[in-house]
Amino acid sequence: MDEFDFYGFEDLKSKLNEISDTLLQILDEQRKSNIAIENIGDEILFSNECICRDLSEVNVDSFEDNTVLFLGFRKKDVKQFISEYAARMNKHYKYITAIASAGDFVSIVTNCQEGTVLLINCAGINKSPETLNLITDTTGDGLLTVRVGKGESAQQLVLNLPEINYIFFETSCFNLPRTLRDGIDLCIWNEADKKRD
Repeated sequence: MDEFDFYGFEDLKSKLNEISDTLLQILDEQRKSNIAIENIGDEILFSNECICRDLSEVNVDSFEDNTVLFLGFRKKDVKQFISEYAARMNKHYKYITAIASAGDFVSIVTNCQEGTVLLINCAGINKSPETLNLITDTTGDGLLTVRVGKGESAQQLVLNLPEINYIFFETSCFNLPRTLRDGIDLCIWNEADKKRD
């Protein structure tokens, strides 16, 4: 019975956790690869684009009525730029590192105050169709449609959200799902990243 002692179980548990973490990393890399493959040969364009070498060139006047995406800039630079923008405009600022599910997104937006500047790291968004569709639908019309209940008794509720300034960023266009970029009004490209298009 010695092989089933407490320490043996702890060692086994530790190894299983390591295997689980490795599998999750592999799945995450596979999802990124799938998005990159989806983007190959697909000309990545936006209805409204701005190309610049530095964030100091960005015109913040165009943020107000748009869903904005920063592509190709460093995370810390975008965070600083947007937090300073929010402070100048006297608006609430929230930085979202991850959106793990559609429910997570619902929780985030329903806890925002009027005029919040919401900066979202695209790398942390769950890439399931349910989550991506909910994000693009909500940012597009300012309404949040949620399903309450299960089966035939389930109902759809449409919630009017406070005015939220949605700003996304991704370090590379190759990691951005088509569903998400289709909902973007204004893309601000780093000139170096745009050349990789």
